[in-house]
Amino acid sequence: MASMQQASGRVFLSYRREDTQGTARHLRERLVDRLGADRVFMDIDSIEIGVDFTKAIVDAVSVSDVFLALIGRRWVSVVDEQGQRRLDRSGDFVVLEIATALARGIRVIPVLVDGADMPRSSELPPSIESLAVRNAIRLSHESFRSDVNRLLDRLTRLLDGSATPAHQRPTGGRVPNAFRDPADDVSQTDTSSVEPHQRQVTQPSALPARTPEFTRAASFEPVHRSEPRPRRSRLLVIAALLASAAVVGGVVLVKFVAEGGGDQTNSSCGALDADFTNGSKYPQFATAHMPTEPEYTRDGLVVVGAPGSDVRTDFQGSVTAAFVSIPVRGDFTLETSVTVDPTKSYQAAGLLIMVDQLNYVRLERGHGTFDAIAFEFSTNGEHVKLTTPFANEPGSGAVIRTSADAVDLRLQRNGSAITGEWRTAGARQWEALPGSAQLVGEATAGMSVLNTPIPSSPLSAVFRELSVVCAE
Repeated sequence: MASMQQASGRVFLSYRREDTQGTARHLRERLVDRLGADRVFMDIDSIEIGVDFTKAIVDAVSVSDVFLALIGRRWVSVVDEQGQRRLDRSGDFVVLEIATALARGIRVIPVLVDGADMPRSSELPPSIESLAVRNAIRLSHESFRSDVNRLLDRLTRLLDGSATPAHQRPTGGRVPNAFRDPADDVSQTDTSSVEPHQRQVTQPSALPARTPEFTRAASFEPVHRSEPRPRRSRLLVIAALLASAAVVGGVVLVKFVAEGGGDQTNSSCGALDADFTNGSKYPQFATAHMPTEPEYTRDGLVVVGAPGSDVRTDFQGSVTAAFVSIPVRGDFTLETSVTVDPTKSYQAAGLLIMVDQLNYVRLERGHGTFDAIAFEFSTNGEHVKLTTPFANEPGSGAVIRTSADAVDLRLQRNGSAITGEWRTAGARQWEALPGSAQLVGEATAGMSVLNTPIPSSPLSAVFRELSVVCAE
């Protein structure tokens, strides 16, 4: 079988951020590994600042050979701030992407994420109704790696021979009518009197449709709405039971009571790929020091920090911060996306890797008006600040400021050394933090929220995802 490095085709990855952002990010990484970054388009990584977003999308779709439409459980029902369904909103970018691909005769493959059903044509705007009859493939958290490998193998076959090369299709970035500024095209029909749901993308005459044999992903198995959803793996239940018995520094962690899907933590390091925005729940997590149970919402997993809770044991004698965690081993990369708006000092949320009460590493966004990234660790009770929110603090490290409430945080363990990185959520480049923390032994790792201002003040954080990737 030819590899995708030898294929000449390009892949466009379409997703809705409120629905499958985490899955899209991980799928893109796998696609880039096989295909190369210049052959995979995903909006936040592929569009330069200052570029016309609509034109950039149309141009990118136009030169693609395969279009992957990621569809999660909320893809059909996501609404905007006014309560209008996004699919019905004039100018919706997801509709623009799909409509352009269909109009240009590009191979469109629905990718159903975590048990999502295939949308009915009656649930779709007229410009993308034909999406409902396209054959689809599934991706689930329980079998993400094998599902993606299967998808990549089939994409290889498609890109090596079944798709019409992009250079043989019309190009030029013509924007479908519903997304074009009338001032740019005096010949465009006035659609101002048409209802918004009827004013969706039409098939421009300049974009002839391809022949029917190229309008279905024939090499993919059909997915029908009547197909039963996969049963949760028994291994997942076992992982949850093991997590419920985990002990950190003498504190018994309470099992995270939840139902639904989730990755198995059955690899050498405790690998996990948890997307909290797509409706899945993860019973393998354990929790400690929770004033209320973590809440799954469409924005992510909401974790509340109890007043007076902290990580530093030299202050309180024990870790009391809210902690949602899983066991980890060996070398790995731990990553999360979190939104938190601390209003006072000593309020923060982020990542925590913990061996026991005296040995841990923490990476957080927080600390009120100081707006900083804190990277700290404790070795046998001796606390070290590699970065600090507080300028001119004796014995402390660099000051890393950010005004962003939504950030991505990453810790990488290599032997006993742990390094940290951060970035504003969705940014292209990670920023390395100075120094490295030291931590020896098997640990638990996950998301923490601390809240110790005086006087006390409420604090909660929203975590969109958590991943553990084992070192090669």
